[in-house]
Amino acid sequence: MGRLIKIQDIDEFSEIKTIPDAAINTEILTNIRDLDEKSEMERFLREILYDPNETPHGPIEIADILTSHVHVRGNKRLAAFVLKGKSFLRVSSRDVTHQFVKLRQIQGLGLMVFGALGNVQDDAQRDFVQIAIDAGCDYLLIDAQDLARLFIAYEKVCPKDGTPYDDTG
Repeated sequence: MGRLIKIQDIDEFSEIKTIPDAAINTEILTNIRDLDEKSEMERFLREILYDPNETPHGPIEIADILTSHVHVRGNKRLAAFVLKGKSFLRVSSRDVTHQFVKLRQIQGLGLMVFGALGNVQDDAQRDFVQIAIDAGCDYLLIDAQDLARLFIAYEKVCPKDGTPYDDTG
């Protein structure tokens, strides 16, 4: 373990292959970058993963970490997701390293996932990868482009402009 995996290697995300990178235009990216971490990003991921459990958000939470079981090429793994939404236009190590360190405390973790809508700085990416490798854990980085593809593939946002669907469609 301790290797980079591709987003389509997660069986629950396999439909992403139906949305090519070229389908994501500037308007879609702009609207995707405006998604709220808790009420949209996290909810969409839980719906895709069929995980009804909500991550607590408040002073007693463990660093905004969403945990769920996923299948990586058929093998069941406990995955932990660190998500950064619209409030982080740039994601630096200073913003997220404390969350990455908390991932090491999760027993039986098989996959660390870092998803961010903003521009991930090199130091944040470096620290995430190093912590995953040190933990002997596979890892995945998901940027705004791949989140757009994922949310379009699973009909969470409009494929024309990237705006989230509401209860009326």
